[in-house]
Formats: sequence, C-alpha cells, structure tokens
Amino acid sequence: MNVITQNVKVIFHQRNINSYLFQMLKLIQLNCLMFTYFEELLKFLKSQDADIINLQEATTGNILEFSNGKYLEKLANELNMQIIYAPFTTNESQDKQLDWFGNAILTRLNIIDYGIHWLHNGQAEAGKITFEENQRLQQAVKINRNSAYPIVYNQPKNLVWALLSHNGKVCRNITTHFTATQKCTETLQMIQEAQKVCDFIDNQKDLPTFLTGDLNIHQGAGCIANLKTKLELVNQDTLNTLTPSIHQIFLPKYQQLDPNLKDGLSVDYVFQKYIKINQFEILNVKISDHLPIVVEFELE
Repeated sequence: MNVITQNVKVIFHQRNINSYLFQMLKLIQLNCLMFTYFEELLKFLKSQDADIINLQEATTGNILEFSNGKYLEKLANELNMQIIYAPFTTNESQDKQLDWFGNAILTRLNIIDYGIHWLHNGQAEAGKITFEENQRLQQAVKINRNSAYPIVYNQPKNLVWALLSHNGKVCRNITTHFTATQKCTETLQMIQEAQKVCDFIDNQKDLPTFLTGDLNIHQGAGCIANLKTKLELVNQDTLNTLTPSIHQIFLPKYQQLDPNLKDGLSVDYVFQKYIKINQFEILNVKISDHLPIVVEFELE
C-alpha cells in the first residue's frame, strides 16, 4: 500500500467503466469494528454491491490482536474496489510492528481527487500508541469499557474525502469518526471536531456532498445541530445504529447503569446536500458492533 500524502493511502483496481452506466447508486456507512467479523462483513458487502463504502475503525497491518491481519486490502480485492485510507493512529506490537487504524473510502466510481483533513488543532499526522499503552487499553476494555475512554480521549482524529464522478456528474464524499466519550456525552472536543468539519465544507466548492461517520453522539447534540446547518440528515430520528447482539451497551451491567439505553443509541450518520435520496435502511446484520446504513441515491 503506497503512502501518497499525509498518511492518505490509495490502491487502484481495474474495472470496466463502459459496463457501468446505470443511474441508481448505493452508499454504505459502517463502523467495521477492526474487521472483527470479516467473513460475515465480506459476504454482506458482496450481496449489497455498493458503489461507495465508508468505513471507520478500518485497520491494516500485521498485529492480529488489533487488526485481524491485512483485511482492508483483502476487502478491496474481493469487491474490486479502490481504497482511499486515512489512518489517524498506529498501534505498536511488542516487536515494534505497526498497525494503522482510521477511516477508509472504498468505491467503484471514478476518483478525481482525494485527501485528508485533521480535526484537531496542530495535528498533522497519525498518532502512535505504544505496545505498553495498548496493553493498558485492552485490559481497561476487558474490565469496563467506560474506563478506556480517558486513554483514547486525546487521540487525533481526521476526515477523509474524495471527489467522485459517475456519468459526467461529480460528488464529494466525506467520512469521519469523532472522539468517543463515556455514555456518548457531548464534549468541547466533539464540538470542535464538528466545527472543523463545517469549516472544511465551507471552504470547498459547492458540490453534491455526502458526509457520513460514527460520530459517537446522539441526534439531539449541539454538534449534530451544527452539521445540520450545512447538510441534510438522511437518517433523521433514527433510534438505534448499534448491534443488539454484539455492542456492549446492551449488556445487563450497562443497561442497569443507564435504563435509557434499552432501545439502543443512534450514533452513526449520513448527511447529504444536492443528492437525490431514493431510500435508506439500517439493516440488522451481525457484521460489526454497529449496524450498516444503506442509502440508494442518484446524482442529478
């Protein structure tokens, strides 16, 4: 995987553009949980035949404990898609091997341009988590998921974007992953991340746009209201985007701590501007601890 610029990585795959002339397109938004359920995920994505797949918690590297191998590249090969990959942290193994962790776009559309934008002031590269820090983080997660948040709170975050074309029509596709907090509480850092996204959109040419991501916050938050001043929320009033049979918030100990979580929590988003949305679904499939949002759309 070649490094292009500022940790953005891309792989191109050959495809027959002439056979790809239909108008209806499909986008999938998913936090893929470091490809923990890779075979199920691959089978699902093959069945969906999407044109754009936006992923968070995408990993690539050699540390099986953290990445389950080089599954991002395998996924692109199996789906015959191009990858644009923007890691924001690296995990170090005991023998100093590195595993990248971040956001990814996979697509069958033509890529005109792509890049990365950092959401933290002064941050211009991926952060490094040492082996010792990783050990502490894994132990904290095993004891109590909430105890892990102070460890990851100050990790850098970014968004990755691509200008894509189809039948002469161009759109901008953006995906990101906001800071995680205990009980998805809105913090100043999260508010700043949302403002950085809004500023990025304001500074770009006004084009049909998707913004998707695991934003780790409920729909009533101020940062979501801020994003809605720039783009329309496709999955408005969604109650839950977490997988009941996998995600830890559905365990009895977390349900007892917060009875409001009995119906789950909606933290995954698809926003759009100038794009015709024909339908969207949140599918209850066991491919991650988050549920995929599947959007059928047209570029007008």
